[in-house]
Amino acid sequence: MVPSLAIAGARVILNDPAGTSPRWSDATLLGYFNDFMRALALQRGEFFTEQIDVPLVAGEMQSISKLTTLGLVDVLKNQGAEYVREVDMTEMSVQARGWGKAASKPFKVWMRQKADPFRFAVYPPVVIPPSPAPAPKATVSVTALPAAVTDATKNTDNGVSAVFQASAENFIAGRALTINTNAADTAKGVQLLSFAATLGGGQG
Repeated sequence: MVPSLAIAGARVILNDPAGTSPRWSDATLLGYFNDFMRALALQRGEFFTEQIDVPLVAGEMQSISKLTTLGLVDVLKNQGAEYVREVDMTEMSVQARGWGKAASKPFKVWMRQKADPFRFAVYPPVVIPPSPAPAPKATVSVTALPAAVTDATKNTDNGVSAVFQASAENFIAGRALTINTNAADTAKGVQLLSFAATLGGGQG
């Protein structure tokens, strides 16, 4: 998807052509485009999945960055580059009491933290080797935070399917109309945002 085309499409919906004095600046609409990309990543995370290596810390509880990701998808390999499998935390507590105190070796299973998409537990727990041994890492799959677009005029594809462009246009126009506008515009904006949420191509 090309951000500048999505913004141009939103301007058609808004009847606000780019020029010397548009009602909404390119910078404002670009900000709404970046908001759409984050919303899309939360709703359709499979389009933003990346594999990364994360450093491990001592113990069973591990975490991924909240600054560059929107949450954990899967844990793929342990610190020995071996594939691991997911188990349920409750089941693990029943089947292996005291699992958090087990002797350390490359972990074989991992457990999702349902209340925190940025943390996961591993079994056996991690022990950090003494220096100069390299710090242990695990390979995980995450929903990556979309990189913010900073130039509304460049016709550069951002790597996301153009099938979402109509939703982006509706979202941008809807957000514009629901911020600091009159009641009629706000109602129209809410309608456009509802169209955008379906990730379809309809317009109000």
